[in-house]
Amino acid sequence: MTSFPTALHHRIRELARLAPDAPAIAVPFQNDLRLSRGALDARASQLARQLRAAGVGAEVRVGVCVERSGELFVALLAVLKAGGVFVPLDPRHPAARLDWIVQDAQLRHGIVDAAGRAALGTPFEHAFDATADASGVAQDHAFDDDTVAVHPRSAAYMIYTSGSTGTPKAVVVEHGPLAAHCDALAAALPIEAGDRLLHFASVNFDAAHECWLAPLAVGAGIVVAPPQPFAPVDAHALMVREAVNVAAFPPAYLREFAAVAARDGVPPALRVLAFGGEALPQQAFEFVRRTFPAVRLINGYGPTEAVISPMLWPVEPGETPVLAADDAYASLPIGSVIGPRAARIDGAAADGVGELLLGGVCVARGYHGRPALTAERFVPDADGEPGARVYRTGDLARLRDDGAYDYLGRLDDQVQVRGVRVEPAEIAACLRSHPAVADAAVITETANGPTRLIACVALRAAADDAALKAHVAAQLPAAWQPHRFVRCDALPYTLNGKLDRAALRERIAAARDTTQAAGDAPRTPTERQIAGLWQTLLSLDVMPSRDDRFFALGADSLAAMQLQAAIRAAVRVNLRLDTLFADPALAELADTVDRAERETGEPLATITTRRAPAAVAAPYVDRAASLAQQRFWVLAQTRDASAAYHIAAHWTIDGVLDRDALQ
Repeated sequence: MTSFPTALHHRIRELARLAPDAPAIAVPFQNDLRLSRGALDARASQLARQLRAAGVGAEVRVGVCVERSGELFVALLAVLKAGGVFVPLDPRHPAARLDWIVQDAQLRHGIVDAAGRAALGTPFEHAFDATADASGVAQDHAFDDDTVAVHPRSAAYMIYTSGSTGTPKAVVVEHGPLAAHCDALAAALPIEAGDRLLHFASVNFDAAHECWLAPLAVGAGIVVAPPQPFAPVDAHALMVREAVNVAAFPPAYLREFAAVAARDGVPPALRVLAFGGEALPQQAFEFVRRTFPAVRLINGYGPTEAVISPMLWPVEPGETPVLAADDAYASLPIGSVIGPRAARIDGAAADGVGELLLGGVCVARGYHGRPALTAERFVPDADGEPGARVYRTGDLARLRDDGAYDYLGRLDDQVQVRGVRVEPAEIAACLRSHPAVADAAVITETANGPTRLIACVALRAAADDAALKAHVAAQLPAAWQPHRFVRCDALPYTLNGKLDRAALRERIAAARDTTQAAGDAPRTPTERQIAGLWQTLLSLDVMPSRDDRFFALGADSLAAMQLQAAIRAAVRVNLRLDTLFADPALAELADTVDRAERETGEPLATITTRRAPAAVAAPYVDRAASLAQQRFWVLAQTRDASAAYHIAAHWTIDGVLDRDALQ
């Protein structure tokens, strides 16, 4: 018989009893809001009583559509205390998607703030105000209310992930597996009483929930980061100011954060730095490892269906891990299971590669309202106790000699974009719903960098890229947005009716070869230099025109942060991210940089050379970098320690070597 630990919200309440004044939640961007354990529990208990009075209890789902704030965590905890099931709804996600979730989950109860009310087109039958005045709530009264006892097999939350059929699917996670996972995570990282953990991710992604439940259940606190976009330089400053011990980032963001730390220093209190959600190439990891030599680094892996992050690969300070020696772009190992779990490879070939299966106690209940899909993906565990199941991940993996697993790709078309699992078929289905689109397919490109989504469309009527992008943006979150559109007269299919992906990639390559820049070419030095930055960061095939716009060319929030960092490093001009998100034309952005440079900056991307004065006869003159030099410089800032453009050579030198002159 499976034994589960105490439900997390019961432990959070007990810690509030023991030390009501201990810090629980810090929200610096919300007028420096600080909630103690007692205050958090008191406010959540008050809201939980209202929820129960409206009929919330076991298996009753409650939508939580609240902006990042202290009230968000009060609302989530209140649903658990009431015995209900929280369904997170990020108000920054498209209204059409939020409305679809409200209907699919049959949400009659919801907790909202002003942002949630503005985002939701479908009102809840029973709506509760997350920002209701709590000034009259005394901490002492929180403990008069007995938190509802829950069965370990009662649902705790339901979260939506990308679906291959064109609509998202909801994964239901129960209290027992959730508590067992958070216990295992806290022990593995570790998270200890008194620690301060940075809460970074949107609550629409499951990793966000281990990052508040696990710390609060062991007596640690959380520091809430502002809503995205949140620049790595600002994250660094926040972590220094708030003495953050433990943080977790998506790999693409981690690269930028590491570049800031390499320049400004490692946050002094940082002890554990985790990352996951997508692959981090080995060459990027080496840069991170050199930047954080005294920090424990942890690569996390896991699908939502296996309860957040079932596998971890830790690297201790000073440890030199065993990695593939022949491929700088190979992914890191995904480690081994934590807690009461089991992993094995199914259908392994001669090389040991097969589908990764995850079982044990920490497996989700299944998919809400989709019994056939649940039966297909959650199968009986022949090696487990009666009733035990394993989840078929769809991920290809291989067991290493040291007991860790290597991730080697997917059995299907699912990809990871900015730490989020995305089904290209869902994006294609969204595009096909546009009246001008006859057919659509989405494929991916990596080019040894972040994953980029390429949408191929066959049109029945005229539609420009802006219209197609707006159509997708109205229905799908940011990670689902195609970076580029390619038009075809008709998509290629094989004789058996399947999409011919090889032929499609050939058409994309042909379109790339024949693409010509539209509009006026950049005129001023700054315009040309910024155009070079755009071309490098976005892997563009042609130089952008002075009329082009960064996001219209396929940029995302990460690329904007990289551009901000590149401009700051080059001219010491600190452009605000909202300036870039306004998406000015290239010429307008160049003018903004020029005006800021005249006030505070220096010429863009000037390169100076160290030299021994006696070794150079002619006077030395600083010269502006060429466009090619600027591109290499940007790559060095944004692609970590890549040696892709190094040129090896050998010379025989007669006489004494002057090392200073050589350098």
